[in-house]
Amino acid sequence: MAIDFPNSPTVGQIFTSGDKSWIWDGTVWKAYGASLSPTVLKVDSTNSRVGINNQSPATALDVTGDINASLNLRIGGNTVGTAETFTPTIVGNTSGSVTIGNGSLVGKYYRINKLVVVSYGLTWGSTTTTNCVGLWLFSVPLGTATGGNGFGRILDAGNTYHRVTGLAGSNKAVFQATDTGSEVQNTVPMTWANGDVLSATFVYETSA
Repeated sequence: MAIDFPNSPTVGQIFTSGDKSWIWDGTVWKAYGASLSPTVLKVDSTNSRVGINNQSPATALDVTGDINASLNLRIGGNTVGTAETFTPTIVGNTSGSVTIGNGSLVGKYYRINKLVVVSYGLTWGSTTTTNCVGLWLFSVPLGTATGGNGFGRILDAGNTYHRVTGLAGSNKAVFQATDTGSEVQNTVPMTWANGDVLSATFVYETSA
C-alpha cells in the first residue's frame, strides 16, 4: 500500500502511518524509531505527543513506568530535587527595611509544582541595621505566598533560644516568636544585635 507522505514537510517533522513513523531530515523521509516496537514508542503527530510504553499519550510526554535521569528534572525551568539559591530581603510591614551590612541573609528553596519550601538564614553583623516599622516581612523566591506555614528558631548572642512559627502575610513570610506571642521585628524576641541568628523554614503555595 502506498504511503501518502505530507507535502512541504519541515525539518524534524514526524509522520506516522499505522504503527510506523518517519522523520523528515530536509531531503528524505527516514524511518523513525525503527528499532523500537510500536508498543514501546508511540508518536502521536496529530496532537504532538509521545508515549513510552503508552499507546495513548495524554500529554506531550506520557511515560508508563519508572524514569531514571542522569541529570536534573525541571518543571517550569526550576530544578526538582535540587536547591536553588536566592537573596531574601526583609522589610517592615509599614515601612523601612533591614540593611545587612557585614552580616548575612541567605536563602534557598525547592519547588514541586506550586509547592515551595524555603529556608532562611539571617546572621546579624556589627554593621547590620534596621529602620523597619512594624513586623518583619521576609521575601519569597517565587511569586507571592498565597498561604503557608513555617518553623524555626532564633539564637541571640546571649545563647538564649527562641522558637518561631511562620505564616503568610502581605504575600510574604512572617515569623512569630512563640515565647512572646509577637511577630519578629526590631525588638522581638529581643533587640537584635551582633551575633544574633535566625534559622527558619517556610512552606507555601506560590502564585507563579
